[in-house]
Amino acid sequence: MKINMKYLIIFVYTGFVILILSMVTLSSKQKVDLVSKDYYKQELDYQNKINAVENYNKLSEKIEYEISTEVIKIIAPTLFKDKKVTGKILFYCPNDAKKDKTILLNFSENNIVIISKKELAIGKYAMQFSLNDGATKYFTEYFINI
Repeated sequence: MKINMKYLIIFVYTGFVILILSMVTLSSKQKVDLVSKDYYKQELDYQNKINAVENYNKLSEKIEYEISTEVIKIIAPTLFKDKKVTGKILFYCPNDAKKDKTILLNFSENNIVIISKKELAIGKYAMQFSLNDGATKYFTEYFINI
């Protein structure tokens, strides 16, 4: 049984067209989240973030955290104890913007913040700290799994 050359060409061409159409259909259904809704503004403020990271790296003590089965315990450096530190933690989920959560920091007398894990969906997060002690801004991030 010999296949005519014109039928082989038609078969290969039709298969290629079906493959391309299926790839276009699959890729158009793919969900794409931007990293941030205001990434242009964040790009302009990037030098401030670089300075804040350098300020954090100069600290003799770093932020510590402990993850238990029910809570995340954030422990601020003791050098922040006498200062009024304000800031926030952004729990940034890279693969789903709906899971992102921002929590304002309000350190207690012993420089500890306790966050319930029930506030966060299961997934991988970048815990991004933005702190301000009135004179200096600090920024750091840690990667965690919930």
